[in-house]
Amino acid sequence: MGARLRTPEDFHHFLEEVLACPHDMAPQPNYGIKDVSRLQQLSKFNMARGFAFDYMHTLLLGVVKSITLALFESCNHKSEFHVTPQGRPTLNSQPSFMTKLKLICTSLGLKRINERWLNIQVPNSFNRPPRTLEDRAYWKANEWKVT
Repeated sequence: MGARLRTPEDFHHFLEEVLACPHDMAPQPNYGIKDVSRLQQLSKFNMARGFAFDYMHTLLLGVVKSITLALFESCNHKSEFHVTPQGRPTLNSQPSFMTKLKLICTSLGLKRINERWLNIQVPNSFNRPPRTLEDRAYWKANEWKVT
């Protein structure tokens, strides 16, 4: 991907924009930065790179959930990647990842996806069996791990 990592200079620039907010208004978050942190008082601490990646919140409850919701939520029905119960998507010359995923999901159909999903034999380390895709709004992080 073409995105570059945030630098300490970027962090300070975004923080300055938050702090420039007029005092009579509540500061608006800027790239996730809401206010000054006490961690900035630590001379050797890098605010841009000093935090560990959180697998559960960033990946499972973030990326995996977002992709799944984008594919199946009705509010995305006009998007090129939304999976509808009927119809087949057409592929252009350079299909995106989401378009390829839509092709697979649409050709299977939501009913068949749910049947396959519920037949997954999950390891004993998982606390609960998989629930249907219709119940995805209530899934816990461990259920997103199966996807």
